[in-house]
Amino acid sequence: MLQLNRRGLNQPASERELDGLRLQYERSHHFILPKLIEPELLETIVQRVERAQFVFHETHGVLSEFRMVDSAPAATLTFLVSNPAFLRIVERITGCPELGQFTGRVYRITSAADHYSEWHNDVIGDRKVAMTLNLTRQVFRGGALQMKKHNSDELSAEVYNTGFGDALLFRVSKQLLHRVQGVEGGVSRTAFAGWFLEGKDWLSPSTGKAERETHKAPSDASR
Repeated sequence: MLQLNRRGLNQPASERELDGLRLQYERSHHFILPKLIEPELLETIVQRVERAQFVFHETHGVLSEFRMVDSAPAATLTFLVSNPAFLRIVERITGCPELGQFTGRVYRITSAADHYSEWHNDVIGDRKVAMTLNLTRQVFRGGALQMKKHNSDELSAEVYNTGFGDALLFRVSKQLLHRVQGVEGGVSRTAFAGWFLEGKDWLSPSTGKAERETHKAPSDASR
């Protein structure tokens, strides 16, 4: 099981696990990494999130949510998931080369605030793979990621990521649309979400190339 701590990858994945995740991503365009952040470190981050102030934010009629004012937890999580060794693993699973960093925010959606998410594709700039990390201790109702092809009304996936500390990664493509269902009941959903970006390694530009060779994904011909 993959797990990140302050020093980087605490528990690397086996080749068998990586191959299984890659196959799942090719078939369904998403996969979940359980308990991605070391529990003690996650607890420290979430305690600060739970004390933080959130303000309403709306994005061009596509979605609305509460966003956290305190930027420190998002910065810490961004640093953790931008680790070069972890980026190489994401490249291996998704087949996206040259991932250089992650950028994201901490947000919250509640049933009382009538938050919404319309169908969209996240294709902006260098975004290649999206990720949402669940920061909610209690199991919430609703909040599923729904996916469909851009020219279809039929859902291709409906994924509930309710495990505390679990990370859901999914494909960014013009051919795929997604939205997040609203939550129901009294438990709000809080998450760290954003995108892996194509480009130079943000944390180790000098070693990125060597690490990519070590974790290089198989070519199409070798599948």
